[in-house]
Amino acid sequence: MNLVNTRLMNIIDNEIKSGQFFSITWVKKNGEVRTASVKKCNWENTSGKTRVHPQEYLCLVDMNKLQHKGNGYVLIKKESILSVKANGKVYTDSIKSMFAQNLGLIEIDTL
Repeated sequence: MNLVNTRLMNIIDNEIKSGQFFSITWVKKNGEVRTASVKKCNWENTSGKTRVHPQEYLCLVDMNKLQHKGNGYVLIKKESILSVKANGKVYTDSIKSMFAQNLGLIEIDTL
C-alpha cells in the first residue's frame, strides 16, 4: 500500500523552488517526530562515490545539521511526512497528523 501523500509531494516538487527554505515535519525511523528547517537541493556528490537514493526518500539540506556537522543532507522517507510549511502556508496530511496526535507523538499546535 502506497502511503505517500501525493498532495504534499506535489507541493514540494512544484511549489517550492530549488534553494528555497521551508519547514518540514516527519516521523523518524525510531518514531520520534522531527521538524526541521530545510532547503530543496540537488545532491552534490563530493566523496567520489556514486550514491543513488531510493525513490521513496526525499533528499534535503537540513540547516541545523549543516551548521553543526557534515554535509547537512538528510534523507526523509516520503510516506513519513506529516506537514510542510512554505510560502506562508502550512500543508498537512490530516490523517497521518491525527494518527500521530492520537499516539501522543505530536500536539496539534506543533504543526
